[in-house]
Amino acid sequence: MPEQCKCGGCGAETKVIGYEVSEVLDVKPAEYFVQVTKREKRACKKCEEQGVATAPVAARIIDKSLASDRIIINTIVGKYGDHNPLYRQSVILLRDAGIDIGRATMCGWVMTVGEMLAPVVGAMRSQLLAGSYIQADETPIDVQAHDRRGKNHQSYLWQYGSPGGSVVFDFRMGRDREGPAHFLVNFEGILQTDGYAAYDRGIGGPKMVHAACWSHARRYFVDAIKLNKQDAGSVRIVELMDKLFAIDARARDETMDHAARHALRQQEAPRLLDKIHTQILTMSGSVLPKSAAGKACNYALRLWKRLNIFLEYPELELSKAMVSYCTSLWGLSWAGVSSVC
Repeated sequence: MPEQCKCGGCGAETKVIGYEVSEVLDVKPAEYFVQVTKREKRACKKCEEQGVATAPVAARIIDKSLASDRIIINTIVGKYGDHNPLYRQSVILLRDAGIDIGRATMCGWVMTVGEMLAPVVGAMRSQLLAGSYIQADETPIDVQAHDRRGKNHQSYLWQYGSPGGSVVFDFRMGRDREGPAHFLVNFEGILQTDGYAAYDRGIGGPKMVHAACWSHARRYFVDAIKLNKQDAGSVRIVELMDKLFAIDARARDETMDHAARHALRQQEAPRLLDKIHTQILTMSGSVLPKSAAGKACNYALRLWKRLNIFLEYPELELSKAMVSYCTSLWGLSWAGVSSVC
């Protein structure tokens, strides 16, 4: 301001002798524009029979689409990287830029990109099946289908992965054995799952080893405690299982490799397993089979051999730490109808 540039004593104009610099983070709103591409058309005046030649069209994700590759990629990143569903992206575009793109159109982009990535998923599946250890799980997900009069159909997203490695998702309309049987055909390594019966028969090759998950076994006893906080038997079993997990936690803290962890397990786990087994057997005889505690005991005893397989295989984890939680953020379409995304 002019008055700030005058001396407070004599009123003369002051001189700039330096600057005080400060910084603040700011933002420039995204700018949307129409990109115009001109392709030359050429012809020879002497050879009219050769016709007109036009410069080739550059390869694009969706040919003849009004949206550029950048717009489509931003939509995919927004949906799967930022977990921003398509209907919300559509509303934001209309609000901030006045651009009206329906979610059905965006869903078409997503499906096209998914089809383009199918070979990548196939390579990931082949790599996974060539390994020695797979953890599997399935997560329910609602999908709209026009043959159900607007009602959602409960489908499943099956997940297959290895600790620290990639996860491959396999969408299925049902939860029957067909899904894992198709995906795991001829797999000869270790398969770790919960106690769902679909994994029991006709899955994998003849040499496949089926291991169970200690987190699932523990969870049933935790559920029993939630219903009855005076359930001393379930509390004791959970405490013993926690000590079992503490063995692996120590191995992680000390950055042990599989061989060192296996030696530690062999030293400390068997006595804990005996105590857990004895406690479950004792408890199963004193609770109702249909009670929460009874179901927890039956689950653990039914899978006891599979739960103990980790003593034989150094690479086997106590639980299958899959990324199931992320599947609830996925939006899918089916049979060409409006999707839940």
